[in-house]
Amino acid sequence: MKSMRTATSSFSRSLLGAVIALLVVVTPGACIRPDASELQIGDAVAVVTNVLGEHTAEYRSTSEIEFSEFAHFEFSSQTNTASPSVSAAGLPEVVGRALWFPFLTTAGTLVYLDSSDRVTAVFSAGT
Repeated sequence: MKSMRTATSSFSRSLLGAVIALLVVVTPGACIRPDASELQIGDAVAVVTNVLGEHTAEYRSTSEIEFSEFAHFEFSSQTNTASPSVSAAGLPEVVGRALWFPFLTTAGTLVYLDSSDRVTAVFSAGT
């Protein structure tokens, strides 16, 4: 009886340790949203990638954004915080290109770049 209790206790501690280790490994990458407010107008695309990671989509016009999978999101400017939140139809026209950096499935960051790959605007987006 004593050996069965010891085995169960050891198994419980091992399982608890594995769960804690998994939380420590998974939580930082999955729960910490990249800080788009670190980006500034004029930053190079390399800075954007360093802060937000790799983009998953590239757009050459606002109409492409309007037909994207995240067009229903609300967009808030990070580079002009006085401007109101807008829908995809209210976004400025894309002059160079716009890169989409998703965060989980309900949010992301849209970064506008000029023809020299410098930041012209940054929008946080979400539902």
